[in-house]
Amino acid sequence: MKDFIKIFLFLLSVVVAFVFGRNYGEQTVKESAEFKENRDAQVRLEQSEKELKQTKEKIQNILNSVDLKKADEVYTQVMTLFLVDLGMHLSDEKQKDLDTSKLALKQCLSQPKQETTKTETKTQTSQEDKPKVKNTAKKIEKKWTDISYDRFKSKEWLLQNSSSESALKRAFQDLKLKRLDLFLENAQPVNAQELNQYLGSYRGKITDLFGKDYGSLVIEMKMADEGLIAGQVKVLKNGNVETANGFKSNNFGYKRNDFDALVFNIGDRYFQVYKSQQNEKLVGYFYQRMPNGATSTIGQFILSRTDKF
Repeated sequence: MKDFIKIFLFLLSVVVAFVFGRNYGEQTVKESAEFKENRDAQVRLEQSEKELKQTKEKIQNILNSVDLKKADEVYTQVMTLFLVDLGMHLSDEKQKDLDTSKLALKQCLSQPKQETTKTETKTQTSQEDKPKVKNTAKKIEKKWTDISYDRFKSKEWLLQNSSSESALKRAFQDLKLKRLDLFLENAQPVNAQELNQYLGSYRGKITDLFGKDYGSLVIEMKMADEGLIAGQVKVLKNGNVETANGFKSNNFGYKRNDFDALVFNIGDRYFQVYKSQQNEKLVGYFYQRMPNGATSTIGQFILSRTDKF
C-alpha cells in the first residue's frame, strides 16, 4: 500500500511538473523579445500587404479615370502614391526626410506647368513671327524663270551661237519665261539703235506644246525716218489673221539688263524673241497673259529671214 501511494505521488508530481513547465515555457517564449519582434513584423507585413493592395487599386482607378486629361496630373498622383508606399518601408528616423522630399516633389511638379506655359507662349510668338520671315523670303526668291539666272544667261549665249536649227531648239528649251509680270517689272524699253540686229522680215511656224502646228508668225522691222523703228507683227491661223499690230516709234519691246531676251506684246499676247547671229533666225516663245496675271505658254517658233534672198 505504501508503495502504491509512493508511485501515485511520483506520477502526480511528474504530471504537475509537465503542465507547469509547459505553461511556463509558453509564457516565457511569448514574453521573449524575439517572439515579440517576430509578432510585430508579422503584423507590419500584413498591414503593408493591405496598404499595397489599396495603393494598386488607387493607381488603377487613376489610370481608368476619364476626368483626367493631362498626363502630368496622372504622373503627380502616381508619384504621390509611390512615395506613400515607399514611406511604409522606411524607419521612423527617415520619415522626416521623406516628408521633406514629398514637399520638394510637389513644388517641382507645380513649376514645370508655369515654365511650359511660358515656353508655349514664346513658341507661339516665334511661330507668329516666322510666317512673316518666310513670306519675305518667298518674295525675294520669286523669279521669272525656273532656273538660276547664271544658267539662264549661259543658255542665251548658247542659243545665239548655235549654228544649226537642232542646236537652237536644244538651247532655248530652258529659256521659257514662267512669270511675264516679274520679268517686265525691271525691264527697260529698247531703242531703235539696239533693235538694229532684228531688222528684216522673218516668217515661220508656231508649234504648240504638243508638237502640232498652231499657225504662222510674221515679224518685220525696218528703220524709218527721223531715227524711228517701224514694222508689224502678225499671227495667222488657218489662213486668217488672229493677231496683228503695226508700229512706228523710237523704241519697241523691253529687255532686262544683262539678258538678251526681247519681249513685246500685242494686247494680251506676248512674244519672247532671240536673234541667232549664226544663221539669221529669230527664235522664241509665244505666250498669253491670263486675267489673273498668270503666264500661259501657247507655243514656240523658229523664224527664217525672208528679205535677203
